[in-house]
Amino acid sequence: MRFLLVVAAMAMAVLTTETTASEDPMAKYRGSDRPIVIFAPDRYDQRLVEQIGRFSIHRREFRDRDVIVIEVGGPFMRAEGRGLPHAPEMRERYDVSEDDFTVILIGKDGGEKLRVSEVTDPRVFYDLIDTMPMRQQEIEQGN
Repeated sequence: MRFLLVVAAMAMAVLTTETTASEDPMAKYRGSDRPIVIFAPDRYDQRLVEQIGRFSIHRREFRDRDVIVIEVGGPFMRAEGRGLPHAPEMRERYDVSEDDFTVILIGKDGGEKLRVSEVTDPRVFYDLIDTMPMRQQEIEQGN
């Protein structure tokens, strides 16, 4: 009987882990992309619009560095041109209030690398990325 309880507990732990991972909007980027998450009070916030505009000018540089831009404006979240339902979870995860403008660079390892609270020149992000050990390896391998 005890054996069955242990097996059942282990199965529940695996199912819970799989469910949590599949619900994590950042899980799909870990190991392959460097997300930049832009938080704004709403999707029409002038700072959000300006930051996206600045990033679009440097699209090639970001693509070369595996950067994905994620917008969280009010209750809306968009990544790779698609709307996603995770805005409240993202705000909670990165401790960003609904009134804040915040831009966060996340590394391929899932760790936060840079957090700024104003519209920032894109070069700040990709210059920092270029100093990261994983990016140095990518450069050496011609990626």
